[in-house]
Amino acid sequence: GVIRETLSRLQINKTNGVYKAIDGDLNKLEAKHVFDEAKKGDEFALSIVDYVAEYLSMGIGNVLNIINPDVIILSGGVALAGDILLDKVKEKLPNYALAITIENLKIKLGELGNDAGIKGASALTI
Repeated sequence: GVIRETLSRLQINKTNGVYKAIDGDLNKLEAKHVFDEAKKGDEFALSIVDYVAEYLSMGIGNVLNIINPDVIILSGGVALAGDILLDKVKEKLPNYALAITIENLKIKLGELGNDAGIKGASALTI
């Protein structure tokens, strides 16, 4: 989703840090480029982080309102963003989740990276 939104916006705006980071080659684009540029303060990248945080907060809020877990673990490309995305999500979450579901909620970043699925599947075969 990060890449899809960024590609869409890059069709209109090529004067930003993300476009420079990929040397204008849209095939090189990864979510990491967006998050790295956002950490440097690039307004274009920050607007994408804000967009992603809005929808991620909405999704997490729905999960919280339905099953009220104690912990939410984010992994994959989203986990690479770190605090720049996590802080935005925490800021926006009260707009979508009941206050009681946020009180003791912990949001953590996954530690297994892209190998989480493989490791989980192999654990099932043991």
